[in-house]
Amino acid sequence: MKKLSVFLVTALIALSGLTSCLKGDNTRSGYGVGILTYASNYSTLVIKTSFGNFYGPELNAYVTKGQLEIDEYYYFYYTMDYDLPENSTEMVNANGYYTVSISPGTRADKYYAMPVLTDTSAVMTDEIPVLDVLYADGPFGYAESYLCMTHIVSYEKDLTVQWDMSYDGSREIMSEVNGKRYYNLFLRATVSGSNEGSTKTETAHFNAYRLREFLERAAMDEKSMPGYVSGSSTFLVKFNYVSDIKEDQITWSYKSAEFPINLFE
Repeated sequence: MKKLSVFLVTALIALSGLTSCLKGDNTRSGYGVGILTYASNYSTLVIKTSFGNFYGPELNAYVTKGQLEIDEYYYFYYTMDYDLPENSTEMVNANGYYTVSISPGTRADKYYAMPVLTDTSAVMTDEIPVLDVLYADGPFGYAESYLCMTHIVSYEKDLTVQWDMSYDGSREIMSEVNGKRYYNLFLRATVSGSNEGSTKTETAHFNAYRLREFLERAAMDEKSMPGYVSGSSTFLVKFNYVSDIKEDQITWSYKSAEFPINLFE
């Protein structure tokens, strides 16, 4: 049983950063990931996603109460009424955002993906296995240079988990498996602190990694490949992770995700 109390809801977040369903009336509800920031007028708080800005009058109240922080990443649930005058094409273009009812969830812990690959043959100090690198029932999406994603690990509750995302920035980051091209990232987890005999619990972690440079490089490489079609081509990222550690021996596993090239052009 996954420990998911950190989540407002559990839902698969589409790569676009938004997943939604259109109701019988002219409203749409869904989930997304994004960064809390200001719109172009520098006075209106919005959550910025890969496919637009979302404004809700609730955001100011959340910030005032200390429940949200500016320039931090969150997942959220929203409901949009397309019949509102504020959501007409003219008003959205003028304001730079959609007006919605919004309920933010947990803040993501931010990390940098380092372009210096860790030693993939050796166990790191206090390293623990990762049970799932891309947890399907957790938030996932890209916004403003950061990829937000959900991992599962099992560890004693009194310990603190640190995450390490890296790639080999000095060499080719693409590999071919069964005729498919993958761009490789490597995720590892370590712990610190004193557990004092506490029991292990499977816990979900919602993290945001600065991956703009990596993803732009992958998109640029993919554009040079035969068969590239502007506006519709995609590329695959392979998230390699340490899934088992026994007698100082590492077992690597992976999951992959598909990215639209035009997000990073």
